[in-house]
Parts: sequence; structure tokens; C-alpha cells
Amino acid sequence: MRRRHVLALAAATLAGASRAQPADPARGHASPAGFSFALIGDIPYYSLEEQALRRIFQAFTPALSFAIHVGDIKSGSETCSDALIERRMALLHSCPIPLVLLPGDNEWVDCSRALAGGFDPLERLDFWRGLAARDQRADTVLGVQRHPAWPELMHWRMDSAQSSFVTLNVPGSSNGLIDTPQGRAQRRQRNAANSDWLARAGQRAQAARDRFLFVAIHAQTRLDRGPGGEEGRSPSPYRPFKQALLALLNHFSGQVIVLYGDSHQQHVDHPWESLVGKRLMSVECFGSPFNGAWVRIDVDPRQASPQVTVQALG
Repeated sequence: MRRRHVLALAAATLAGASRAQPADPARGHASPAGFSFALIGDIPYYSLEEQALRRIFQAFTPALSFAIHVGDIKSGSETCSDALIERRMALLHSCPIPLVLLPGDNEWVDCSRALAGGFDPLERLDFWRGLAARDQRADTVLGVQRHPAWPELMHWRMDSAQSSFVTLNVPGSSNGLIDTPQGRAQRRQRNAANSDWLARAGQRAQAARDRFLFVAIHAQTRLDRGPGGEEGRSPSPYRPFKQALLALLNHFSGQVIVLYGDSHQQHVDHPWESLVGKRLMSVECFGSPFNGAWVRIDVDPRQASPQVTVQALG
């Protein structure tokens, strides 16, 4: 996991946020046709940050339909023991609104590190899946559909707001590179599952004439470097995702919004603008140690784009 420093919360706010429409407290939505949700990730990294996450949860109100946590519920140097991961997952399950949770890299890919306990990463991913399945609120409230073999790949739709959501398993640490025969095979299979799941989500969104399709992943895939899939002189480990995203944009006529974390620097951008205009938008959440704010996204199908605001804790 990479960690970048930001100069100040105010600077991140000015660089990454646009003014949101006020919520309608009576309806709990940004507008009669819309809804709001929270985007968080890369927290808690240490025991002291567990209280920071509790404070974020306390700021969540019924005006939010749900929250998305894009992964990394521990630091790369913390142990991947059953006890620690179970404690963090229990904390996440205490979220007062339905929470959609993705795996990052620290809770499985990086568990082979000596500091993390030298665990088998693929076994840790299965362990994470078992714990994640204990919280069924998002499935029930949002009508989440899951991939039969990769349950962290999800899809749901907010019908009245012409918006669809899809989650993929695209972690940091070079797209989950595990340098073993089993690890390399898993990454190939996961890339294929991600690409197929994203294409299917795009087909459903196009058939429903959705305005927005949100794609939630964990990794900072460097979309700013274009869809070609090159990083310097080496092929990007995220080339399969970028190519699948480009194919989606070629077939889905609405706006695609990529939600992610990983580099811990809150950011909003329109990458690939020279290719697809503003039809691709990217939104990164805050991450450790910048735990004094979270990202709210208000969605209204009558607006050209979702509205992103930084919510500072009091």
C-alpha cells in the first residue's frame, strides 16, 4: 500500500470537491429523484484509528442510503490474524447504515509479509469473504446481486435515480500480485471475472437507460496515464481493468464514475477527457492518517454529474 501525504485538509477539499445540492431531510435524498451515499476506505490502519472510524459512522445520518468502503481495514504491517480481522470486521458491521465492503490488498494480498504474520493470501481472502457475508443489510436493502464464484463482485441498482453500481476485486500491490503458480492463476481468473462482470453491468445499465454507472474498486490504477496500460516501460498490472473500462465506455452511453482509494489522497478528476469527454469521472476517498473527513456523493439524474463534497468531522 502506498501512502501519499497531503498538505492540508483544506487543500484536498479545494482540489477534489464540488458543491453538493442540499439534502431533503424529509425524504433522506439529495432531491426527490435522487439519493446520497458515503465513500470511505483505507481505515482503520491501527487500533487508534478504530475510534476515528466510529466518529465517521456517527456522522452518517438517514439522509445517506448506504456507504461504500473500498478496502484496507488494516495496515500492511499489522498482523493478518483471525482476531484482528474479526475485530475490524465487527467494527465495520456496526455501521449505522447499510455498508458495501470491498477487499483491499492489506487484508489478503500483503498477508504473506513477515510483519503481517506470513499467512497464505488466498486463504486470507476466503477468510475475509466469510466474515463479510455475516452482514446482509446491503444485500437486503439494496437488492445486491453477487457473482457466484467471486462474492465481492456485486451489482445493484437505484431505480428511481437511473443509477447502477458494480464492485470489482481490483486491489493494490500490483493488482494483487502473488508470485506463486496459484497466485498468478488466481490473478488471471480474477481479471477475467472482473472484466466479464463489468461488461454485464454495462449491458444492464444500457438496457435500463441509466444515467450513471458507478464502478467501485480499491486500487489507484493511474487512470490519468490513459487506457493504454503502460507505466513507464512496463505493462501496467491494471491493463485488464483499463481495457475493460474502455470497452464499457464504448458501449454505455451514460457517465461512468470510478470510486477508489489506495493512495489516501482525496481527489476528483475526469481522466481520458480527450477520448470520452467528461463521461469518465474518478473519485478517490480519504485514507489513513487523514481521518478527519469523509466523502459524500449526491446523485440526481436531472444533473449532468454526481455532486461530490468533503464532509469534515466536527
